[in-house]
Formats: sequence, structure tokens, C-alpha cells
Amino acid sequence: MVKKKNVIIWCFHDPWGLTVINRLKKTNYNIYHSNFLDEKSLGYILRYNQEDLVREFTKKKQKYKKSIEKKYKKFFNEYKNAYLSRNSYPKISLQKLRKVYLSQASFIERFLLNFKTNAILMNTELSIGVDFLFYRICKVLNIKTILLYSHTFFQNYLINTTSLEDFGRFEKSIKIHNTKKIKSNLPDEIIKYKMQRYIKPISMQFSLAVLMPKFNLAFRRSTIKEFFSDLIVVKKKLSLYKFLKKRKSLKFISDNLPINYVFFPLQEQPEASSISYGQFLDQAKICEIISKSLPKDFKLIIKDHQTQECTMHRNQYFYKRIKLLKNVVETNVNDNTEKLVKHAKILVTITGTSGFEALKHNVPCIIFGDSWFKNFKSVYKWNKGTNITKILNTPVHRRNLIKDLKVFTKKLNRGYPFKINTIWDPKNKVTNNPDTLSSETASSIKSMLDKIL
Repeated sequence: MVKKKNVIIWCFHDPWGLTVINRLKKTNYNIYHSNFLDEKSLGYILRYNQEDLVREFTKKKQKYKKSIEKKYKKFFNEYKNAYLSRNSYPKISLQKLRKVYLSQASFIERFLLNFKTNAILMNTELSIGVDFLFYRICKVLNIKTILLYSHTFFQNYLINTTSLEDFGRFEKSIKIHNTKKIKSNLPDEIIKYKMQRYIKPISMQFSLAVLMPKFNLAFRRSTIKEFFSDLIVVKKKLSLYKFLKKRKSLKFISDNLPINYVFFPLQEQPEASSISYGQFLDQAKICEIISKSLPKDFKLIIKDHQTQECTMHRNQYFYKRIKLLKNVVETNVNDNTEKLVKHAKILVTITGTSGFEALKHNVPCIIFGDSWFKNFKSVYKWNKGTNITKILNTPVHRRNLIKDLKVFTKKLNRGYPFKINTIWDPKNKVTNNPDTLSSETASSIKSMLDKIL
């Protein structure tokens, strides 16, 4: 009898995702699901039992502790940036955070070796710190890695890579046979697709509403603790109220657009994609870089994100830095984004979808992180040699976008690795049959595992 290969799955935490897990457990693989909702699970222990892990690590022999530090200290900055950017943990000193980091590294390494792990499956949006560490340790131990990604633009499909650094290029994707053919008109569907929210963003709501208690949390047993926590964060709510009031009081620049401008729609923070693929978490720094690089007759228009609630990433210092830039102007948070994108000479983003929307309007895009479309023509990854004048003089053609999408869609597989019900999916466009989709997702994952194991 052939021994089963051991696979750890670090994703699929919602009820729909569990149907995918259950299907995979019926295959010829020994599946361990790191469910963050299960107190006995690897993911839960790493995220919520940090004090216990530190105490356990402290008792280890000095030689062992030094070996762990030597092997994994180079990943600490990546971990630290994600951990602190999330702003969802208790305040902690850098010294204490380093102890947490090393204790988690020790626990992860021992778990992977004891489980005799052959492969791990994750989605590409690593953003809480410990998920970066888990991935990096797997690479150090030469454990096979599969990273899955999907987007609202190509629902029903996913794309894979075996390396985080390959995200956007997808040169290391695992090629598998699709049981159903990819639709030939998918590139056209992606171009025509228009993202629409069905949940009203916070910027569109009455500003004083942010000061009100979240009474809806009081009627569910699972969220009653969150309700009482919400009641006592008065200072945080006042900060958000002032932030929203200011952003909503600004002029709508789209009513009188300058002829020459670059548009930078700020991304929400903290947010998984900007942490995972964004080498720049400081968006004020991006404003400073672009401001210095613009031709004399150009303006940089910035617009805050309609769902921005964390004022840690939008403090007074953030806006004071931007006000010092004479060629940078901020528009109302509820301004017409589509119009601002359509008439811009260049669009700037870290990893945002607005970059792809710009390409649809024949507007070139500068990115500061890694996006799924970063290898497309007219997309420029910022570096010290980036010449904005040269980009302005380089024409953008729709035919190149269609050509790039055709190449991209050939790498897609059937399936969907995220939650089915998202704010972008009011009519459940992902699938009319979740059971079918979970079957296709599990089938694609099994084929990938078969290929690399």
C-alpha cells in the first residue's frame, strides 16, 4: 500500500471552504487543516497562544535558540511590518515581538518536521505576520508550496504559483489539465466586468453614525464580547469621525479637472493585498516620490479609500507630509473614481484594482507592489530609473491588454479559493451551484498536488 503524502492547508476557513477541505480529505492525501477557528489547530495556537509559546521557547537550550535565530532572523522585518500594519494585536515592544517571532518559528519548524510535511497550500494574500513566517520556513525546509489566487474579475477561476516572488509573473505556475475548457471570450468578459459594491462604504454613511454603538453585535452570542469592546473605544471612534468629516468636506476635483494630472487612489489600510504584495506600506512616501518626479505642469491628485477606517495609517503626520507637496491635491473621498481614472495621464497604485481599470481606459499604470497584472504592457513597476516623461510619451493600446489577458487566462484553473459571499458578489455571480464549485476547486488542487508530489 502506497503511503499517503502529508499536506497542510493554510486557507479555507469559512463554511464554504470547509466543503473543499472535506472533499480533499477523501483523496489519497493526508490533509491537516490549519483552521484559525479551532483552538487545537496550528493556526489558532500560533496566533492566540503567543505567551505560552514564548514560555516554552525560553526553556529551550541556548544552543537550540541560537540555531533558530540564525536560520530565521532574516525574515523578521517582513514579519514585523505585517504584524504592526494589521493593528489588530495588543501593543508590544520590538524586543517582545522578536521573542514571539522566534518562539513561533521554533513551533512551526517542529510541527512541520513532526508531521513529515510534503506540501503546503496557502492563498497568496499573506498579511498577518505568522503566515509569512510559515511560508518562509517551508521554503527553508524544502517543503513544496502551492499558493492560490483569484479575483472578482475572473470569478469561477483561480491561478496558482509555487513562489510568492513569482506572483504577477506566474512563470512557476503548476500546469494542470482543466476538466472544463476556459471560455474563449473570458478576456472580453474580464474587460467588460464592472465592480460594484452592494454594501454602502463608510464614507457614504452619515458621519455621526461611526460614534454609535454597534447594536447588531449585541444580539449574537458569538459577537457579544465584540459589542462591549466597541462601547469603550470612544477615542478611536472620535478619531475616525474627524477623519471622515474632513475627507467628505473636500472639493470634488472631478467637477473641474486639470488637463495634466496623475491619479493616485489610496488603498485601504490595513489590507491583505497591500501587505502581501506591497513593498510600500507608507503611501505618503509614494506621494513624495511621485511629486518629485512629475513634470512642472502636472498635478498629483489623491483620493482616500471609501472604506478606510483605521486612522493609524492616516494620522495627522500623514496629511502634514502631503500638504508640504505643492503639486499634490486631495479630492473628496466620494469623488467619481471612474472619471478620475479615465482622464488621468498615469495612474499610480501599490497593488490596487484601479491599475487594471486604468488599462481598460488606455491609461498607463505605475505600481509600487506586485499585482496580478504586473506583467501586462503599460504597467511599470516603480524603481529609481522609472522615467515618468517616457511613460507619458509611450502610447497605450487596447489590443495589448486583450493579448495579455489571453496569455493570462490560459494559466487559470477551475475553482475559487476565497469566500463565496463577498461585498463584490451580491448576486452570487461566482456560481449558481456552490457544490459544483467546491468540487471543481478540490479537483484542481488535487491535480496540482499530483503534479508536484
